[in-house]
Amino acid sequence: MSADPIVIVGAARTPMGGMLGELSALS
Repeated sequence: MSADPIVIVGAARTPMGGMLGELSALS
């Protein structure tokens, strides 16, 4: 999975999304 702008925005909008976004980015 690549870090798309939509994913980044969603992560910034929700704390939970931020955690999931970081995990996805590391994966």
